[in-house]
Amino acid sequence: MSHNAATDAQKAVQLLRHYLALQHDAAAVGLMHAALLAHPVAPSNAKLHPEFEGCCNGSRKTSTCGAPMLG
Repeated sequence: MSHNAATDAQKAVQLLRHYLALQHDAAAVGLMHAALLAHPVAPSNAKLHPEFEGCCNGSRKTSTCGAPMLG
């Protein structure tokens, strides 16, 4: 597991624990939701590094190689 994946997992667990502590207080959940939406979304690894070791990391919109995407 990469450092970013481990950090993301830790943040997800912290967020879940915080939600579970507040889940019965609708006002507190609403405030938490608003606070989360107020923060900017960090760019994905594919956006930061569209190509890694010659392999395209892009999605359909950001592909640099033009290869067909799965799914």
